[in-house]
Amino acid sequence: MEIRSDAWAGFPRRLTEVTPILVTIENAGTQPLRIRYSDFTLVAASGKRYAAIPPFHIDETEVEPIRPADFAGFYVAPYHSRYFPRLRPYSGYFPFDPFYYDTYYPRFVRIPLPTGDMVQKALPEGVLQPGGRVTGFLYFENVDKDEGRVNFRADLVNVETGERFGTVDIPLVVE
Repeated sequence: MEIRSDAWAGFPRRLTEVTPILVTIENAGTQPLRIRYSDFTLVAASGKRYAAIPPFHIDETEVEPIRPADFAGFYVAPYHSRYFPRLRPYSGYFPFDPFYYDTYYPRFVRIPLPTGDMVQKALPEGVLQPGGRVTGFLYFENVDKDEGRVNFRADLVNVETGERFGTVDIPLVVE
């Protein structure tokens, strides 16, 4: 897993309401990896967690198809398939989590976000098969300025069993 906190180059030029982090995930293992926004957080030393905010409102009736920039061996979550018509939807069990979306998507509604660029460049939820790769942005709640450091945390979950088989922690400095 590779992340970049300085990679945003879209509209708006500066995202001050959220923290965009470009994430590239390569599945070099043998298990199909679940990609779900709730599996990613920024964790401060104080224990405070900053959530990844879903950039899609699943109840929308009209959507613009999204063309992901970098993917291979990736199956999009069934409820994201209308956003990503060029990606095959995952045919196994991958239910929508309305509680997570109802909690965090409204943060975009309070401000004029997400922009088209934010949606187009977002990391979709879905399943990354062994040997697969996917890249996209996650948009996190802004970290309090008094936090000196946070860890980007990704829980690695086998989509077929629901079991967590690992955690990735990458330290970041808050500026």
